[in-house]
Amino acid sequence: MTLELQRFDDLDAFRRETDGYLLSHIEDFSHLYGQARALTPEKVADYGLWLARLHRQGVTCGVAAIAIPMSERPLSITDLDDDAAALVAASLAADGPHFDGIIGTVEAAERMARHLGMGARLHMRMGNHVLDCAPVIPECAGNMRTATTDDFDLVLAWEKAFVDECGLPYDPVATAASVRERVQGPAPREWLWVVDGRPVAKTMGRPLDHFARIAQVYSAPEQRGRGYAGALVGTLCKQLQAQGCRLIFLNTDMANRTSNSVYRRIGFRLVSEILHLDLQKKGVLMP
Repeated sequence: MTLELQRFDDLDAFRRETDGYLLSHIEDFSHLYGQARALTPEKVADYGLWLARLHRQGVTCGVAAIAIPMSERPLSITDLDDDAAALVAASLAADGPHFDGIIGTVEAAERMARHLGMGARLHMRMGNHVLDCAPVIPECAGNMRTATTDDFDLVLAWEKAFVDECGLPYDPVATAASVRERVQGPAPREWLWVVDGRPVAKTMGRPLDHFARIAQVYSAPEQRGRGYAGALVGTLCKQLQAQGCRLIFLNTDMANRTSNSVYRRIGFRLVSEILHLDLQKKGVLMP
């Protein structure tokens, strides 16, 4: 059967054709499913995003997308084989938008970089974790509350600090718009851990049907080592489960032993490793 690539300008059509495939592999590709669910037609148009699926006789067998609405953004992929990676590379070379990285499983990310004909440098080896049991919540002072518009400046500053610590690209306009959306939207997506009325840690969480993703866990530097971030994540997981989220996903930097051990104690288990590669015009692929 012939392998084909289909491009989408219509976000709803892209979701209709790819949701089933991504949901059937949700433990491996929750990051891509979450990216698609966070998009709006306006974001797709304003940032010139690129959405594609690979299929044989109409049956989806892979997904590739530049789906993060920022000026600097990676290509996110499922486990594309050589034929699929070559097809994606050819389509991007013909009329694809700018992108500067790849996010995918180890073999798929390295294969994609080779087919793009570009050097790639390892930016981060990420652990893809899932929680499918009741969380073990660390005991510590404080409580969780929803971030509000009054917390906008603090959340934005902490998000900038998080991005700087992780060495990720920072788009001030896009980041401010994202934070404003999370603290002003009809459903809460940003939470704080508060001790004696003072916020000491933050995280964001996005429910996705019966699943959820947690990201950007950050503690104020002077407040670290006291269990606040773990308590925040554990408490949020308990709340999300009460709302019907059966699986909760979280990515970590595999080089950060402290955060990885915290999440293991909460109950997260490692599903797979994902590479975030930075692309270069010249260079050597670094495993």
